[in-house]
Amino acid sequence: MTKTLGTEWCDRGITVNCISPGYVDTELTRTEALSALRTQWINESPMKRLADVDDLVGGVLYLTSGLSNFTTGLNLVMDGGFSCCERGCHSLNQLWQVYPPQVEVGAEVALRIISQRSLYAGTTAGCRQLPHGLHRYIIYNKYRSSGSDKDEKKEEAEDGTLKQKDKKVVEGPPYQSLKEVGNQMFKAGDFNQALENYTKAIELLEKDEGVTGDTKAQTLSMLFQNRAAVFEKLQNWPMVIRECGNALVLNPQYVKALHRRSKAYKTTGFLDEALEDITAVCILENFSSNGSVTLADETLKLIGTREATKLIETKPPVAPSVHTVNSFLRSFYNDPVTKLWRQKKIETNGTTGSGDEEPTPFQRAVEHLRDHDYDKILPLCSAELEKSADNVDARLLRATFRHLYAYRKETLEDLDSVVNSKRASKEYKSAALIKKASYMSLLAEGDVQFEEYFQKAEEVWPENVDLWHHRGQVYLTRGMINEAQEALNRAAALEPDFGLGVATRWYMTFRMSLLQGDTEAQNTSMTEFEKIAKRFLDDPDVVNLHGQLLLEQGLFAESDMNFNRVLELDPTNATVYVHKAMSVYQKTNDQAKCLQMLRDALKIDDRNEFIYETIGTLELQSGNLPAAIEAIDKALELAKSFQEVVILTSLRKAAQVQLKLKSKMGLEIPKHIVGPGGTMNTWQ
Repeated sequence: MTKTLGTEWCDRGITVNCISPGYVDTELTRTEALSALRTQWINESPMKRLADVDDLVGGVLYLTSGLSNFTTGLNLVMDGGFSCCERGCHSLNQLWQVYPPQVEVGAEVALRIISQRSLYAGTTAGCRQLPHGLHRYIIYNKYRSSGSDKDEKKEEAEDGTLKQKDKKVVEGPPYQSLKEVGNQMFKAGDFNQALENYTKAIELLEKDEGVTGDTKAQTLSMLFQNRAAVFEKLQNWPMVIRECGNALVLNPQYVKALHRRSKAYKTTGFLDEALEDITAVCILENFSSNGSVTLADETLKLIGTREATKLIETKPPVAPSVHTVNSFLRSFYNDPVTKLWRQKKIETNGTTGSGDEEPTPFQRAVEHLRDHDYDKILPLCSAELEKSADNVDARLLRATFRHLYAYRKETLEDLDSVVNSKRASKEYKSAALIKKASYMSLLAEGDVQFEEYFQKAEEVWPENVDLWHHRGQVYLTRGMINEAQEALNRAAALEPDFGLGVATRWYMTFRMSLLQGDTEAQNTSMTEFEKIAKRFLDDPDVVNLHGQLLLEQGLFAESDMNFNRVLELDPTNATVYVHKAMSVYQKTNDQAKCLQMLRDALKIDDRNEFIYETIGTLELQSGNLPAAIEAIDKALELAKSFQEVVILTSLRKAAQVQLKLKSKMGLEIPKHIVGPGGTMNTWQ
């Protein structure tokens, strides 16, 4: 820079580094008043004072820095520098008129600016002339600031580029020189020239008999991978896949090529191939790269959703376990079916029959309901409805068990019949709408529709605690935390005697405070929960939630006491063994003992999907892939909701791909932690 201009800029807290083009240091962030004065002065700087190439480069880089991704540029934009950006765009246009591309000085200005990639990207948005300098002078590398004769002329080839003698000299064999020049072209953004150099390098290397063995294979694989990188920039995804494939033939464990091909596969919809490649990358990197793990997770979730969408349409109904039915019925407080289930004695008011009269099919169904003999209920309800189609009790009972069996169309038909029945009271209509909303939330297409039915249930009976409890639960599955908390709070306020509703409210409050690191809120919610636990000593759901809270705090002995109490209150609850097994695992890291406890639990309840899923996850984590797939397949047979099927199909796919890679590439699968649905976000 000229001495006068440089001195004046420095006096104003402006430093332009012409040795490293694109780097601008400024103190224009101290006060708003000073920034305004300095900005005004820069706007008034006469362009004629920019005397030579260094001044041009430094001035333009400074004035356009607000368009770049440099921190100093961001500071300028934030602190009164927007007019500097405008001035920079205006100045670039002026400079191009004075120093057009065919003039050497203009070329030097263009080259100095585009040498900084992020700045080039920013300035092209404001000055469209700059890219023209790139095409004509991209391989220009002798900067005038080096002290050479500024008037030295550069010979041009017929294609408009500089002759090879003016390119940067690269030591080594010809193919290596071409590779390095290709790298320079790639960094400068001239992808066609980069591709040409990489291609010539491949041709020379393939013919070079002096290079053999691993050296030749490794170098060729790098060149093919470089070509793939160029095609990625050009968004030519089939060519990315082909070039990466060429590289991987020579080096099957080439991480860059696997990663790049995975992205190309994912972009073009080949999700299975994408997952295989990125899983191999994760294994080779020992699951240490966040970028690779994130791509694997995204691909796995897409596959899980795709597979679940196909599978859910053809899944046959499955009989629920006794515990599943008990737990579902206990989740209601005002539901007519739950009230029938809780009856202690057979009544003689016409509901269950009296004297020597032959009980009706519905009366017999109620008996089986009370005796927890659930497999006989559906045919008895259907027999009753054949005789008396307007029996709302039988219709709601059948709808409830069709829901539990996952009869899709039939469940919705029965629920709609109850809602539209003139004989149904608000208790029945509200129960049917709540169950319909909950059921819709389990289906792939129910994400929007479930809220419609909760809203209708609210219109029918807004004070129904069941509405707010189940609404809050569905919101939780959707990640709608604030809405869930509001709904669960309302449920607890509406019915303080509903133990599960009150306990769920404080359980969620504790979990939220734990995630937020709010110690005070944790203590408050735990104190409240202790009060609830003392009040509902014989409620298995409350005792179970209390045990889970204690387990999360590492209070293993106390949590185990609670889980044992749950089994006394509800011997069918095999899910408790999952919590007990995980408590053992956390304390001792004894995975074998944990798995044995889970398999023992299946003797109590062999229809428990959660147990099979947990076994599959642990087997996958330990690398026992065939056992993992077997357990996950069993869980899939029992799964009923779309979300469950997504998680399980993702988990199964993760195991299948790892098993395939172990056989195909001979990769040893490291032990790792498996996230929900087989995701790798916590893999180690």
